[in-house]
Amino acid sequence: MKLNNNLRERLIEKAATYFSDVYNKCQENVGAGKVSEKEIIIKMHEEFETLSNAWKTETNNRVFMTSFFTHLQPQVVEVIQDSAGPKDAKKGCEIGDILVIHVEMDQSGFPSSNSLLYQVKVTDTSYKDFEIQEKLYTEWPLFRFKNPYSEETYNVVDEPGAHEGARFLEIHNEIKDVDYPSKNRYRVNLPNGSIEESSFIEQIVDIIQFKEGRKIITDTTTPALPIDQSWTETVHKVIDYAHAKKYAGRLERSIGAKVSPKGTMLLLEKFRCCPKYSIFSLKNSDNNYPITFHNNLNENGFNNGMLVILIFSSNSEIAFVDHSMQKS
Repeated sequence: MKLNNNLRERLIEKAATYFSDVYNKCQENVGAGKVSEKEIIIKMHEEFETLSNAWKTETNNRVFMTSFFTHLQPQVVEVIQDSAGPKDAKKGCEIGDILVIHVEMDQSGFPSSNSLLYQVKVTDTSYKDFEIQEKLYTEWPLFRFKNPYSEETYNVVDEPGAHEGARFLEIHNEIKDVDYPSKNRYRVNLPNGSIEESSFIEQIVDIIQFKEGRKIITDTTTPALPIDQSWTETVHKVIDYAHAKKYAGRLERSIGAKVSPKGTMLLLEKFRCCPKYSIFSLKNSDNNYPITFHNNLNENGFNNGMLVILIFSSNSEIAFVDHSMQKS
């Protein structure tokens, strides 16, 4: 999706307002205490409809959010090669906290898709496993997911190093001023200055233009580079693990549209076949592309694990059809 400078700035402004409200409401809840990353992610759920509606007004494209209960899970561990053969490092770490996926479709052919995976830290909190997470996001060594994917290893870079699909998101929590600019509070950088610091808010807008993020392979009929295939599988395994372990969330939010009487628009169809999950299908003139999300809630009615923000865009309107009441 192409954004002119004026539209890009409007989307950034809407997102900045949303993320500012999220942080300030968290701060109101804790008073003099510290705002945690988990509290911020929960509040992102509660307030997300404001961003969804604001972006829909500006672009007529759909943005919605789901979540997977992956807090501390899934764990990944570095695979170390030595003379005795491969072995696991002593300690692993969680793969991340926020996954942004953008899907762009036209009326035919395969969708285009890219992704950004974020590890989130608030800056006035210490984490005993930070060094391991830092190594993962700056070096991306050969790694594997701990159970249930213990036999598969993933190599997402040609040589160990940071890549465009994964970032550290640092939320500057020590500044309590409610007027502090969101673009400065939500900063993205990789430790040790590997990649220049930038704004998380600008990144989630620029992912729509494929100027940020790393592609996910959707065209399975064309050979792909091994590192692209490995990254695509990594993103899929994060979601698969959530399903397998029922680390799942609730699907959000407003994405409705009027269905064209000519049937020319793209369709995003929701099918709910049981209380535990829903199936979403993206349909164009050539094919359906199913996406499955579980909808289990935790005891508080929320999911406080990984956040998955899905942005759907196209050159034509995307209609939403809800078949949730049907049984399949």
